[in-house]
Amino acid sequence: KTLGGSNGDAASTIIHTVDGGYAVVGTTNSYDGDVSGKHRGIDDSTDVWVVKLSTSGTIEWQKCLGGYLSDYGFGIAQTTDDGYIVSGITFSYNGDVSGNHNSLDKYSDDIWVVKLRGTKNGVDLHNADQTSVLSAFPNPSFDQLQLQLSSLHPVKQILFFDVMGVQYFPEYQLESTIATVDVHTLPTGSFVARVVYLDQEQTQLQKFLHYR
Repeated sequence: KTLGGSNGDAASTIIHTVDGGYAVVGTTNSYDGDVSGKHRGIDDSTDVWVVKLSTSGTIEWQKCLGGYLSDYGFGIAQTTDDGYIVSGITFSYNGDVSGNHNSLDKYSDDIWVVKLRGTKNGVDLHNADQTSVLSAFPNPSFDQLQLQLSSLHPVKQILFFDVMGVQYFPEYQLESTIATVDVHTLPTGSFVARVVYLDQEQTQLQKFLHYR
């Protein structure tokens, strides 16, 4: 099975989905063929490309994510709400990307984590109004990481994702709006912490570094 268009396309990760099909994440520089919706930017700029395949390998849906500059997809995981979480890096400041920390005179990248929400017709970007920034300290972390929660609602789950989309399920203790998380077993690297609340759709995200 080939996927892509007339320009360069590359796959990074493929996962088996709960419906028996597959989800692929990678990078595309194409505007045709199997690819639609790529953001137009500078020459040779790339988008993150997510493709959902049926059990037989037929494309069920595909989605381009990114902005004016180049963006690369590396990891993907399916979430419990029939959506997906995608990780990669971004050089962009517009389009689907907001909050890039790098100055415009330095062509450098940020880690980029995108939540895709399951819909009847595939997926859509998760409602940004339901996602807020989580405070994490110390950052970088060593043995413990404390997360400052913005809600007193019961926590459903705390997850970590690395840049390849691998999920970690850490042990944690809650006291009021502070979650103290054991991170001593994590490998050295960059991660995104995600807190999901039990009785509401709000999600909080924060990037942090861990050293062993």
